[in-house]
Amino acid sequence: MANLESILHIALAVTVVMTVGLFVVGYLVGARARNRITAGSVLALIALCVLFGLLVATWHNRIGPVVTWEALLFASALDIALLGGFFMGGARAGGALTRANAVGLLVLLLLAADLATAYARAEKVRQAAHDLGLDVRVTKIEPPTNQGCAQNLQKLYFAFSQYAQDWGSLPPADNWDDNEELTGKVQRNEWLHCPAVSKGTDDKYGYAYNTEVAGRSLNGKPLKDLPNAAKTPLLYDSSNLAKNAHDAMTSLPKPGRHEGKDYILYCDGHVEAVAPK
Repeated sequence: MANLESILHIALAVTVVMTVGLFVVGYLVGARARNRITAGSVLALIALCVLFGLLVATWHNRIGPVVTWEALLFASALDIALLGGFFMGGARAGGALTRANAVGLLVLLLLAADLATAYARAEKVRQAAHDLGLDVRVTKIEPPTNQGCAQNLQKLYFAFSQYAQDWGSLPPADNWDDNEELTGKVQRNEWLHCPAVSKGTDDKYGYAYNTEVAGRSLNGKPLKDLPNAAKTPLLYDSSNLAKNAHDAMTSLPKPGRHEGKDYILYCDGHVEAVAPK
């Protein structure tokens, strides 16, 4: 994937150029339309389509609502420019210069606030993509092969971390592996399967979710800032190979699955290989 930060900067620059262009279009329509009510209605419909289109296009994405909000800010800027230009053009055509100037100033202030907010939030998009590994530049296409168990758990941590950021809490234990808001942030399905028991194409999973932390509210803090996060298990190797396995750390395989040890993912994001007692 191309550098995400560069893409965000390009998107912002393109949005600025498009707002100028749409403002001019709206101004000309407002100044020259014979029936301004009809013309205004058409432009309002176009504005709604832009807003709704970007909402639908970004609603289901791997990064989460942060991308949707960013897209809506861009769409709002386009709509403000289009409709603001229309009202300013109509006011000038009607000889109301003071009102036209007031509209122009209001449009300028709204656009500045909207784009400044979009630029400020761009860092959240970049960080979310980085956590999910989506900002890594890919030089060749690789087959979707499995990886080591510890690496799987690291990837799953990014998904849990992003879920917690989006919803302010950890997902419930029941059906956590079927939770689309969580698993939609996992790039490859096989990462949900421990490679020691599955190739990622069957109904054997091998990871359990700690019910002691499931559903816990984070009070607006990142998952890694959970009290005692470095010693609190999140996911771990489990003798329960079923989907959605969860318990209070009672199903660690004995003996350990990986050369006598089991992997445990902690709430701060680190993974340890532990010999079960």
